[in-house]
Amino acid sequence: MSNPSRIDGIDPTAPCYHFEYEDIRTDRQPEVGIGGTITVGSDRYPVTICLLKGKTQCIVVEDHWKVTEGSWRDGGVKLSFTPSDPVDALESGNFADVGITKPGPRLRLYTRRKDGRWRERGGNYSTLTVGVRDAYQDPHF
Repeated sequence: MSNPSRIDGIDPTAPCYHFEYEDIRTDRQPEVGIGGTITVGSDRYPVTICLLKGKTQCIVVEDHWKVTEGSWRDGGVKLSFTPSDPVDALESGNFADVGITKPGPRLRLYTRRKDGRWRERGGNYSTLTVGVRDAYQDPHF
């Protein structure tokens, strides 16, 4: 690769945007470079789609995020998102579900199930929403 900070048109320094829930499009097909949200229970984690494997599998990389204003408890939280470099993530092979504990962002493989939902490989608990990037951690845990 000539420029290791870019892959298939993804610029990891480009700004990411948080969408309100009424903008969520759960039927959107994944495309390399668009954002998504992993939901585990009530918690949500932002990701970027970095590789497609046919029409039924996609690999996502966890994004960096932080609270820039407010708090979860008062409902006035403002977030900023920074996508991870997909080249570094893919080269690391740091898949979250196989117990690899390398530093850096983790990769996750999602498959499209018969009901149309994107679920993490080997499980039924974690879902992927394509086209919206969001973060939330339940303050009660």
